[in-house]
Amino acid sequence: MERKSFFRLALHLLWGFLIVVILLLFFRERLGDIPGLVRRLRRDPQALVSVFKPRDMAGFGFSPADPDHQAAWRTSGTRLEAVDGLWGEDETWWRVTYRPTGSPGLLLLDETMGVMDWRGAESLSFTVYNPQTWQVHLKVKVKDTAGNDFQRGIDLPPLTRTAVAIPTRDLADRLDLGRVGYLNLFLWRPSSVTDLYLVDLGFPAPGRPLAPAGPVKFMGLRFPSTVRPGERVEAAFYFIAQRELGDDHTLLIRLRRGEEIFLLSQTDPPTPTSRWRPGRLAKVGPFEVGVPPGLDPGRYGLEVILARSVPSPRGVELIFQTFDNPEIDGHRVAEIIVTDSPEM
Repeated sequence: MERKSFFRLALHLLWGFLIVVILLLFFRERLGDIPGLVRRLRRDPQALVSVFKPRDMAGFGFSPADPDHQAAWRTSGTRLEAVDGLWGEDETWWRVTYRPTGSPGLLLLDETMGVMDWRGAESLSFTVYNPQTWQVHLKVKVKDTAGNDFQRGIDLPPLTRTAVAIPTRDLADRLDLGRVGYLNLFLWRPSSVTDLYLVDLGFPAPGRPLAPAGPVKFMGLRFPSTVRPGERVEAAFYFIAQRELGDDHTLLIRLRRGEEIFLLSQTDPPTPTSRWRPGRLAKVGPFEVGVPPGLDPGRYGLEVILARSVPSPRGVELIFQTFDNPEIDGHRVAEIIVTDSPEM
């Protein structure tokens, strides 16, 4: 009798072992998800249903105005907060404050978002504004659940709104895009507190156009191509607002050569930008601008900038509007020759 009981027990153990082996073989590709599953279940027991099916991110975009979307991100040496749009538009941005630590970052993890499927997306894209007066080097790091990683650095010019798009085909050579579990937007050893503003962060699907880089298109100018130091010249500038701007902007006219910047004029448009009608041509000028005396002869870039004054922890700052002109590099709209020749 005892032998029969022992035989039944051994048979049951053998069947149990075989079932465990079969389950391990079936779920071997998903074993890397188990630590994230445990963490997620502690936070949200209802998450069990969606763990083994990666979340399709094609067409998904994060809204800074949605507290649930903000809760999906983790901060490491950073602070994340939703703020009003810097350009007077009816929108919300995220302000990410990076502290001067080793590698402060803003992270999207499998334990907060779940394992993600990026295969149907055309790119990882976002718009970032750098309010510093110096260039910031932002690093983007992506990893799949197997630990394979992709990293790319992006130079963010000062006082500039930059549209970033990393095609998923670039990541596919390094990662399993069907099982992404980590995204980090970080800085490497920043020397001081650094703020970056983010919006339009998401995964556009193929054929879906990205949002325009800016709500104003620069249409042209009247400005002499050659000037002399100390003289005054007549200038006019033309714009089309793509949508209502909301707040008023100041017009800055500058000359730039390398890192040297020379302000020619700072003026408020006669018709405030808040009253510019979308789709209608807006003209500023003609008015006189002064070329600084003692300017060295040579070639300079002429910069035309619409800037909005906004309060910040460091005082009032000028936020530069980005033109919806892919052909314009920053705000440089023309090349000007400065000559000391008396004859033009």
